[in-house]
Amino acid sequence: MVYGDNKGHRYEKKVAQFMKEKQVQLSKEPAGSSADVDLEFLHDSKKFSMEMKENVRDPDWGQVGVNYNSGKWGWSSAAKNKKDIIEVYNNLEHKGTVGVLNFLNSKFIPNKGRVEKIGEKEREEDVKLLEEFLPVESNTIKKFYAKTDYLQVGDGYGLYHFKSDVGNLGTMEIDAEFVLRLRLKAHHNHLNRCPKCKGAFKGAYKKCSNCGLKLSTEKPTICSSCKRNVQYLDFIHVYDNYSFFAVLKCKSISKKSKLNMEPFEGQEFPPIIN
Repeated sequence: MVYGDNKGHRYEKKVAQFMKEKQVQLSKEPAGSSADVDLEFLHDSKKFSMEMKENVRDPDWGQVGVNYNSGKWGWSSAAKNKKDIIEVYNNLEHKGTVGVLNFLNSKFIPNKGRVEKIGEKEREEDVKLLEEFLPVESNTIKKFYAKTDYLQVGDGYGLYHFKSDVGNLGTMEIDAEFVLRLRLKAHHNHLNRCPKCKGAFKGAYKKCSNCGLKLSTEKPTICSSCKRNVQYLDFIHVYDNYSFFAVLKCKSISKKSKLNMEPFEGQEFPPIIN
């Protein structure tokens, strides 16, 4: 489940294109900016779902937003669309502590949601919270993807199944080591406004919704706070525009598959019946 046209999404499209070249029928194209399954393909006249990760260590798995309000952690409003994942998180246990939120409350007290004004110092202190992690059981990832049939991993790892090889393709079950981490995701560090209409600095817009003036410029201005080039006419640097997410990070996969949805030396394309 990849958000935005980033390298993960590009990997999904690359794999989908190769599957098409192998005459595999896709009943669902890569999901892109969606919480849906990444892809669905037809095999022996039946639909099968597939999750895709471009490599082992970089992607986030089971990402769910969390907020710190009134002295405790809670799920974000957007988390309501991920009830299955939250149910798994609520039942994770580590050294007598049950539930991800209880673990976060015992380990992490952020500045965001607690301190009135977030500056560079407060933000950097929140970044340091990311150094802590929670080991999780190896079968946790299979619970997340209980409704997904297959997993395709790049860098030559190939095709796996989560619980069973429902399509009889000859895949092996995924055996991987995961840890739970708290992720800080920055949004726009620079907020702009229309130099003509003025008003509040409140977004990162290409043109003014009021007068239609183009707000981006071909000649960038160096931000006095971060020293980076910013292509806005009138802007401010902000430090508090970030969110927290509970995510799983994969540390390793025990063994590479013999099957792969993309071409890789020593691996075969799965025997999909068109």
